[in-house]
Amino acid sequence: MKRLLDILRQPFFYKFELVIPTATHLRHFQQFHKRFIIFLKKLPSPMPHSRVLRLCAGGLLLGLLALACTPARKAVSPSRVPPSNASEARLRQEIVRYALQLRGISYRYAGREPSTGFDCSGFTSHVLRQFNITVSPASALQAREGSPVPLNQVQPGDIIVFGKNARHIQHVALVVENRPEGIIVVHSTSTRGVVSENITTSSYWKPRILEARNVIGPR
Repeated sequence: MKRLLDILRQPFFYKFELVIPTATHLRHFQQFHKRFIIFLKKLPSPMPHSRVLRLCAGGLLLGLLALACTPARKAVSPSRVPPSNASEARLRQEIVRYALQLRGISYRYAGREPSTGFDCSGFTSHVLRQFNITVSPASALQAREGSPVPLNQVQPGDIIVFGKNARHIQHVALVVENRPEGIIVVHSTSTRGVVSENITTSSYWKPRILEARNVIGPR
């Protein structure tokens, strides 16, 4: 029985869809197994060996069918919330695609255009302005625009705010992707200009993360 349960814990395909057996699946199969054993004990003895084997095989098949027909939990990440509609999802991807094209442009204090260079908030405001989304070119004001978003639910195009506290905002960045291994952003840094990187694994940026803001669509 233990070996069988170990096998049943492995993902399998049912109707061309990956199914991950849950505790409910295994509990149902264990209940079925107990009832089937009770049924076998009530059979007349002695019974032909071949008939017992056929009954066991049939019982196992019925148990597997019951397992497959139990509502399954699909493999999804709880930290990802999809955009509210397809058009918003496309817009977010277009924003990120444009922002990544600006990598390599140098840093310039108060810069707001590719021809002059960017500071951090000048970069995010420029990118969003190309898609008719207006935010302040000042990082302290950007930190109050839109609506707050839990860090584990950020989406492409959201803004990450950095600083010591809410009264001392130091930096802003644009989310590229929210991966299992961390949040990827593109931003204009004072030492490297516009770059993309994982802020979750950065010893410099991670301690400075304050919050995230959604300035594109409703949550």
